[in-house]
Amino acid sequence: MILLALFFLNFNIHSNKTITDTAQIGLTINCNVKYKAPKSMVGFLHSIDIYNPATYLITDLSPAYWRNSYQTNVADRIKSIGAKSIFLMSDVYGYPGALHAEGWVNPSSKASNYSAVAGNAFAKNNLKNKQVVYDLWNEPNTAFFWNGKYEEFFYQFKMAHNKIRSTLSGKTALVSGPSITEFDPVFINRFLEDCLKNHIKLDILSWHEFRRGKDIVNVQTDVETARKKWVNNAKFKALGIKGIHINETVAQEDQYNPSAILGYFYYLEGAKVDAACKSCWVETNGENNCFNSTLDGLLEGKTFKTRSSWWAYRYYNLSLKNRVQAVSANKYLIGFANYRADKKLQILLTSIDTTTAYKKVNVSIKNFAHIGQAKNKMVKLNLLEIKNSDTKPMEAPTKIGEKLLQLNTNGGLSFDVTMSSKAIYIVEL
Repeated sequence: MILLALFFLNFNIHSNKTITDTAQIGLTINCNVKYKAPKSMVGFLHSIDIYNPATYLITDLSPAYWRNSYQTNVADRIKSIGAKSIFLMSDVYGYPGALHAEGWVNPSSKASNYSAVAGNAFAKNNLKNKQVVYDLWNEPNTAFFWNGKYEEFFYQFKMAHNKIRSTLSGKTALVSGPSITEFDPVFINRFLEDCLKNHIKLDILSWHEFRRGKDIVNVQTDVETARKKWVNNAKFKALGIKGIHINETVAQEDQYNPSAILGYFYYLEGAKVDAACKSCWVETNGENNCFNSTLDGLLEGKTFKTRSSWWAYRYYNLSLKNRVQAVSANKYLIGFANYRADKKLQILLTSIDTTTAYKKVNVSIKNFAHIGQAKNKMVKLNLLEIKNSDTKPMEAPTKIGEKLLQLNTNGGLSFDVTMSSKAIYIVEL
């Protein structure tokens, strides 16, 4: 008879007490059910210059998109690392809430102002990179970025759109909007109705998501609502919407939180969005990580040392290839599983339910498919933790346990992991 200790692994890093109760929530992994590699949800907003951060700190994350204003050298660097650009055109014009904006003029009062800026920026950018998404105005539903009426915002959006489309190459350019601060169906519906009336071709529907904790699950709900209400609605077919971008994610309060970050990746993937970008914020020390080249705060300012949030991005990026099925019994339990290039099975675990400090999770693996492994063979399990380091640097995830487990008669494994709030756990087999 095989001892139960060989079948079950209990990691309890917070006390010396033995855990004997049944796991509260569970994750079931089936190694025989494989998936096509999903689109990466890694993307950034600003926070890069021509020198910093070091290229390996970026390429280790393989960003798919980068939302940035036009700077030739930076745009070239973004392109060289393989990311697509989302060009934030309104940055070039400026905003009423900016410190230097005492003389700011509402562009709708002088139609030529913004349309000319947009046209010139498009002409310059189009010479360099034809795969750019043109995001025409940032957060027009906030006083910092827009201090006029909705009608004035839409007028200048229309003028900029028409200026771009009036050129030969502009007819196939990708235009995005309205990039508001949250999923606001009333605002979006009005915007899209006006786009229809004015014969605007809107390639990308975009907005921002800053939900927190258990509410992160509603990111997927928002996207599915938008797809049903507008993207797949015959009424709006003439707009030509090709995709949905959540071009700013992760709330300021969660900007360093590895668990929330993985939760966003999970539900953005579940929603099948086409692109996502992490937002940048003012940090607790008053520094704005939009402009310090720290990948929106994934790195420490000045030293560029990695934080736990960077490691959340790193391990998510490692999870994108050779995915296998991971089914959670609880919508707040986030789990990814994949075979890495080194043939190890990697499992990422976290819980976005912060109401309970610790969660004991049972992981059940079916059809464990390591090369050369046979039934009843002993398997070494390593457990690593990405604990929330907040603003402090983290050199690497911490190894918190290892154990030999025996494959059961069906070629599977079962073990428990105890998780701390705001942390990600990495199981390597």
